[in-house]
Amino acid sequence: IMRSVQYNSRNLSLEPDFIDKVKVKLYDGMPTSTIMTSLATLAASMASLKGKNLNYDKLAANLTVSNIEADVTNSTKTSSLYKRIMFMFNKGYYPKRILDVFGEEKIKKFAEVRHEIDFSYIGISTLANRFLLTDSFGNYLETPLMKMFMVSLDIASRFDNEVTRSGMFYTGYSKLCNFEISLPSPEMTSLGTDSTHYASCCVIEIGDEACSWTEGLSAIINHTMDSQGIGADASMVASAGDLVRNGTIKHGGKIPLYKLIDSAIQSSVQNGRRGATTLHTFITDPEIESILLLKNPKTEAVKRINDAKHTIKINKFLFKKILAGEDILLFSPRAIPELYENYHDVEKFEEIYNANAHLATDTLNGRDLFRLFIKQARVETAVYYLMLVDNMNGGSNPFKEVIKQSNLCLEIALPTKPIGTTEDYDKDGVAICILSNINLDKNDTREKIESSITYLVYAQNAIVPHQKHPTEEANNFIRNYNALGLGASNLAYVLASLGYKYGSNEANSLVASIGECMKFYALQASLQYAMEFDKVIPAFHKTIY
Repeated sequence: IMRSVQYNSRNLSLEPDFIDKVKVKLYDGMPTSTIMTSLATLAASMASLKGKNLNYDKLAANLTVSNIEADVTNSTKTSSLYKRIMFMFNKGYYPKRILDVFGEEKIKKFAEVRHEIDFSYIGISTLANRFLLTDSFGNYLETPLMKMFMVSLDIASRFDNEVTRSGMFYTGYSKLCNFEISLPSPEMTSLGTDSTHYASCCVIEIGDEACSWTEGLSAIINHTMDSQGIGADASMVASAGDLVRNGTIKHGGKIPLYKLIDSAIQSSVQNGRRGATTLHTFITDPEIESILLLKNPKTEAVKRINDAKHTIKINKFLFKKILAGEDILLFSPRAIPELYENYHDVEKFEEIYNANAHLATDTLNGRDLFRLFIKQARVETAVYYLMLVDNMNGGSNPFKEVIKQSNLCLEIALPTKPIGTTEDYDKDGVAICILSNINLDKNDTREKIESSITYLVYAQNAIVPHQKHPTEEANNFIRNYNALGLGASNLAYVLASLGYKYGSNEANSLVASIGECMKFYALQASLQYAMEFDKVIPAFHKTIY
């Protein structure tokens, strides 16, 4: 096929009549659908090839794009972007609310702006398999350009002012097509449709009460089915052997609850894939050894938890004991709740820890315990994380409230409260975060970082109020806190391109500079947004600002 058609060797973009040439020269008489299947197979095979004078990956990506476009239009001819967008509106695939905001003439004007998207093969394959709309037979209904157009259009439709709407569309459309920014999977799936499943992360705390167990499990199932990864913290639940019901029975501990959570997660489907969760446990919990061995093949099958990930919570006081090779005392959270409530305050924790040494249920050597963590958790399974509780609640914590846990991938730090307990609070204890990202390769100046961060802050603030979650606590959280998570990708590429070794002084200095820059512009944009639209979050008094 490569010998049979001509293509521009500089950018490897296929000629408009590429498919027709292939059909005439190689597939004469075959239906277009057969040609498309053949080209898709060719692209997949070609992507891994290497060549001195030919970028096979790029050609494979362009073959895939051509395949998708032919599938969408049911033709080998290039179709008008405006006509395809209006076709989708008229057929009800795109929500009428967006058309009502802009009108046909405005959308036609927007569609006159064309962007060439420079996909890699894995990039276009991921977009196609996960995010492009398909019919009931699996045929594509939209092209990559249509997806970027509608995501930008949907975000822009949330603004009342026409000038602001146009500016947000043009900026977002350009930044998405040029890969200056990226949006999380739930947003890429839901924007441009009637779905409101925009949130990436749900953070749920389960307390030491039966009602919290049942409500927590229900929340985990429902939020998983809303396409969210789950961070679950049951670290304050009683330990195995603790006496309950006036000492008449012994508590089963955390592991049975962990198995319930894991089963609930795996029973829930999010966009065709299984759910995922990370469970949080203190390193001083009496069950810590068993928890560190939950994924070990040598552990009995009935006791293993194969899918859930784990986070082990630790602080500087305990780290010092590990480094010194000293013993670590294990305490039941039910026996000394104040110890765990002060895990973030190293001085207070040390005082309570030493004063209650006689209540310890067991003693483990710190180094042996940490070796187990490193061997089982990092070397053999790589699904156990460390959470530095005192660091997380240090100067980087923007909240006056204590941060007790993180999310599925340990990206965020938001305040939570035990769900379903009798505690008197604002019913906003299930933390929700919507994520977005800037590409450091494309944002290589302060001006570009400011532009991308400002767009994302405005875009995400406009999206947040339209989320609908299955729990009252989550809906109240987004109303009160309005939490945004802004990340950065391609850091490794940037460091390598500058010749910086990861972890070197030069690399650390650059990372600190980028982080400071991003945070400053995020705060600046948040302030501008609050003033421009008179929207200050109700929980603002709970922040250090």
